[in-house]
Amino acid sequence: MYDIIGDIHGYAYELLRLLNHLGYVYEKKEKDNYTFSHPEGRQVIFVGDYIDRGPQNVQVYKLVRNMVHYGNAIALMGNHEFNFVCYHERDTKNGGYLRRHHLKNYKQIEETLLDINRNKQKDLLGEMLEWFKGLPLWFENDDFRVVHASWDEGIIEGLNKSWQGNRIPKDAWSECVVDYNSKKKGAFYEAVEVILKGREIEIPGDKKLSDADGNLRKNFRVKWWEEVKGMPLSKAAVKPLVVPEDPIIENTDFKPYGQDQKPVFVGHYWLEIKNEKEKSPRLRTSNVACLDYSVAKRGILVAYRYSGEQQLQNEGFEFVLCPEWP
Repeated sequence: MYDIIGDIHGYAYELLRLLNHLGYVYEKKEKDNYTFSHPEGRQVIFVGDYIDRGPQNVQVYKLVRNMVHYGNAIALMGNHEFNFVCYHERDTKNGGYLRRHHLKNYKQIEETLLDINRNKQKDLLGEMLEWFKGLPLWFENDDFRVVHASWDEGIIEGLNKSWQGNRIPKDAWSECVVDYNSKKKGAFYEAVEVILKGREIEIPGDKKLSDADGNLRKNFRVKWWEEVKGMPLSKAAVKPLVVPEDPIIENTDFKPYGQDQKPVFVGHYWLEIKNEKEKSPRLRTSNVACLDYSVAKRGILVAYRYSGEQQLQNEGFEFVLCPEWP
């Protein structure tokens, strides 16, 4: 069985406490390597976003990598790993890099780069980049699915056919981004955006809203697991919005995730526990669970203990509070 763990963002201490809470134990391996294994043979699935924002990015990378190497975990790619690779990957067609070296983009990965520089391991950056490049973008078996931001069956089937699997081929990275000279989107750009960053809808008119980092955005992340057509803009967003005039969403270009589909686990959405009535994580629907509860913003690191059930339960969530946090 599996324990699916949400976005970690460089908080190794919180990850260690959660693994201990779930019953995983330290296991020393050859050449001073180590892993964490479960006495009942359970396996972790990490939803991605191991780096950025927190102070222990290298430690998280090594811990997750080791658990994958020794068969104790499966690690998926998050949008932060994707962005990190694109920031360093040369654009062989047009020059420069696949992700622009703007201040905004640098600030997103700054904590990770500083942590790498503090670590004296030779070519650690290159090692991390190669590992990130090989991460799968989704996981599926007969019982359930895991993806970083949103599941779209048609998109995933199309990528699986094009890529012959769930990993970005070495020669396809440039097709996953926008060519900033011609403004042309790569063949896989839209698909990767949906999987790693979620479904978005454009805000009507000339309005823009601030995101979690204070950047003004024209688009917002939508509840892809619900039928949002006909909803007010403020209700359709994953996190409630305060929008002047609150227009009704008239059209969408996707079908919501069906109640008859397999349970799916995601991260990405910076959910919060804000009041006494909601003292712990809760499901989005009976078959959709988000595991990102903002550990990098004094929230909690969350797991779901999955044992094969087709109807997920709020009682399946597990988490630990940091003792120094209120």
